[in-house]
Amino acid sequence: MRELCLKRLIPVLMILSSIVFMTPNAFSADNQDVTVVHNVVFWFKPGTAETVVETVIAEVKKFESLPMVRAVYVGKALMSDRDVVDDSFSVMLTLVFDSEQNLRQYESDPYHQRVSQEIILPHVIKGVVYDYFN
Repeated sequence: MRELCLKRLIPVLMILSSIVFMTPNAFSADNQDVTVVHNVVFWFKPGTAETVVETVIAEVKKFESLPMVRAVYVGKALMSDRDVVDDSFSVMLTLVFDSEQNLRQYESDPYHQRVSQEIILPHVIKGVVYDYFN
């Protein structure tokens, strides 16, 4: 009987101890020891000129000059014969930030807003955003 009680008690104690010892920001991107990654995938309208695609890529590269952005990666889909690869998109960008706060600053930055509204979105039929932190 005593063994059965201990077997049931140990998992409960493990869960409780992990809750007690966790800091409030342990699972928050506001934690200062974290990298935040912002991925955006765009599918452009059929017939979008290659010059437009190149302009979008050039403008996105300029995001690296924004003080809250650590790094910028942008490019066109790499075609693949593998079934698991989705190469149907037009352009994908990845921005790296030192914190969630920096991501939020970027989202409201006037240059980012202008490029998004005036240069990118008029050509987009679909866009998907994936944000994550480590």
